[in-house]
Amino acid sequence: MLNELHFQRPPSMPGLLLRAAITRKPSAMAPVPSLTAQLEELSIDAQHLARYSKVCGFDTDSDYLPATYPHMPAFSLQMEMLLHKSFPFSPIGMVHTRNSISQFRPIHREEKLALSCAVSDSRTTEIGLEVDITTEATIKGEKVWSELTTVLKRGKTSVKPAKGPKKHAPMQDFAER
Repeated sequence: MLNELHFQRPPSMPGLLLRAAITRKPSAMAPVPSLTAQLEELSIDAQHLARYSKVCGFDTDSDYLPATYPHMPAFSLQMEMLLHKSFPFSPIGMVHTRNSISQFRPIHREEKLALSCAVSDSRTTEIGLEVDITTEATIKGEKVWSELTTVLKRGKTSVKPAKGPKKHAPMQDFAER
């Protein structure tokens, strides 16, 4: 069953964090449902962008968003999915394990973005359940940015540890993208 969430403005982070702190769900592993969250039109808050750029060391006078900035409004959509009643466990205690961002063209700070997120995949590992969340930013139907975020719900599973040294995915130089 697909659960679709639609928003006119980004959900409030203080409210989401409070809900996350008080939400109680079973700690057992369970199947992850199909969930999506969409924000049809996002105007960039100039003051928030300036604070973000300053804190992160980006050029505060740039007319373009830092490549990491769209994650900020997208994170509240991701949290809404993880707090949805159909999601089987609380986001509190989940571990953010990986993030990959692709920017397909510069995004001007005056452009309006549409954001869509989806719980796209999950897999059992030897230390718990990994859940992938995909996010896309579009402008007038053109995909300009995407992200793959992976979080881990730690817990006992039936997956046996692999023998031998652990293999890690090769690192890619950000400049190659």
